[in-house]
Amino acid sequence: MGNIKNNTLVFLTLFVSAFLIFNNYRVSQSMIIGEWIGNNKIYELSIVFIEDNTCKISIYNKHTFQGSEIYGEYEIDYSKRPIPLKIKKIKQLNHPLYSIFDLMSKDSMRFSYFSPHWKLRNINYESDSYIDLIRVVE
Repeated sequence: MGNIKNNTLVFLTLFVSAFLIFNNYRVSQSMIIGEWIGNNKIYELSIVFIEDNTCKISIYNKHTFQGSEIYGEYEIDYSKRPIPLKIKKIKQLNHPLYSIFDLMSKDSMRFSYFSPHWKLRNINYESDSYIDLIRVVE
């Protein structure tokens, strides 16, 4: 009987420890700085995050053969999962863009499509509504 209690106690301790370790994984600005590229069936995407909170986004639609570049300032709330992203002060648009992303590793991220409205942005990664990006290593 005592052996079962000890095993249960050890299991619970390991489970709680693992939960606390993985739950406290923090993403910081330094982890996203740089160029990220990726594509899916529809889009090719390049995002450059710069330390001064500005960014350059290049989007190419493979179906329409049209591309565009936008420049703006980004805001990120690193305390939430998935991580919300707002691109504001976009010279080419009269509204901000909203998205979510998650770092899969130090060199890969999952990035949802942009929305022009906060309440209409994705809150998860449904099929065909995201692009996996990899860090460009120079």
